[in-house]
Amino acid sequence: MRLVVHAAPPAKDGGTSIKSDAHPHFRFVEALRAAMQAVPEAERFQGADLVLSMRYERATSRADALNLINGVADVIQRRGNAGQAWVIDDDARIREFHYVESPGQSDSYVIEVSARDA
Repeated sequence: MRLVVHAAPPAKDGGTSIKSDAHPHFRFVEALRAAMQAVPEAERFQGADLVLSMRYERATSRADALNLINGVADVIQRRGNAGQAWVIDDDARIREFHYVESPGQSDSYVIEVSARDA
């Protein structure tokens, strides 16, 4: 499963939930949710150990990589996002991360999720 998002990733920062419309990164949550709308149900992951890869072309965001990955993982999961688009059932199933960052003219990122081989 592959998502392309033309915005900065939503960074988790320990304050107000990034899923709250009062959070300054909420527009980034909305961009990710919009990208997830196109994912067919058959491409969603339930009950499998997962690999999450993220390639980020950074232009403006100042958040560190771990806060970005945690923010993305919180938004793409079904748990805690009732009524929203989702691609994995629970971020606790993510067993492996890959993150690559490069400078960009504008913020955009690609997320790839796959089942992890046993």
